[in-house]
Amino acid sequence: MDYPKNGLSNGQHNHPPPEEEKDQLFFLDTRSLIFRLLRNWYLFAIGIALAVGYVKFKARYVVPVYQVRSTMIVNSGGRQELDLGSLLGGGGGSSSSGDLTNELTVLKSRTLMRKVVDSLGLNVSYFVEGRVKTTEFYGNTPVVLTSAAPSDKAYGKTLRIDPIDDKTFNLVLNEDKSLPCTYGEPFSYAEATWLVDYRFMPVDGAQILIKNQWPDAVAGSLAGSLVIDPVIRSNVVKLGMNSPNADKAKAIVNKLIEVYSDDIIQKKNEANLKTLAFVNERLDFVTRELYDVEKTSKTSSAAGIFRSA
Repeated sequence: MDYPKNGLSNGQHNHPPPEEEKDQLFFLDTRSLIFRLLRNWYLFAIGIALAVGYVKFKARYVVPVYQVRSTMIVNSGGRQELDLGSLLGGGGGSSSSGDLTNELTVLKSRTLMRKVVDSLGLNVSYFVEGRVKTTEFYGNTPVVLTSAAPSDKAYGKTLRIDPIDDKTFNLVLNEDKSLPCTYGEPFSYAEATWLVDYRFMPVDGAQILIKNQWPDAVAGSLAGSLVIDPVIRSNVVKLGMNSPNADKAKAIVNKLIEVYSDDIIQKKNEANLKTLAFVNERLDFVTRELYDVEKTSKTSSAAGIFRSA
């Protein structure tokens, strides 16, 4: 039985259309697609409106989180204690991998971060509470908490300030009660005495929140949020921190590196002083031994001369 070629009978063949027919088909398909899109123009308008609305919503209501990264070289041998065995020729010392692990632990410790908190005054945070969201200020703040005493009574407290002008403000106690205060003059609140100075008026007369937190709690929180990634086969580490305030995160990371470097120098100086004290002690011991030996030798020589005489 004979079968038709290309699935066609009566001698018909599936030949490609000429170039003119291809152009005509492409034009018809394109025009049909355009008319179809024009008939559904409202769908594109709705999609664009939704996209613009989402962008505005995110910019207005969502607080962005910034990533701050830095790189530093860790001196793995800078914190070693005095090795008496090495000084006496008995060997000793620790591996570089163990030293690097110790240094990474120190970098992420609460003790080191507490120095950063005390140096930058991070236990006091400033927020401007607007109608939509609350924004944290760092560095250039509308007001400054100059003092709060006694500290144990002031820690853990929050001041809600309603600015009036550049001289006075109301300390909001609750929804129905407030305390009139003056910038630069002390006032009493929550068994503590506070002093707040004025810098500038926030926009739209928004209220200002001053949070006076416990330094150890702030140090622990910052140390926990610090990300440390060591580079393989090197003493280089990458420090990272995520924060809604980029300037504050930069200041924390930079100050941490500075505090760590100062701590390394201090430890080196302490180790050098211990080494010098140990060497001086050994020199005094050797000097006394030589003096005793020389004294004994002279006494023996004098006794021998006397017996000979």
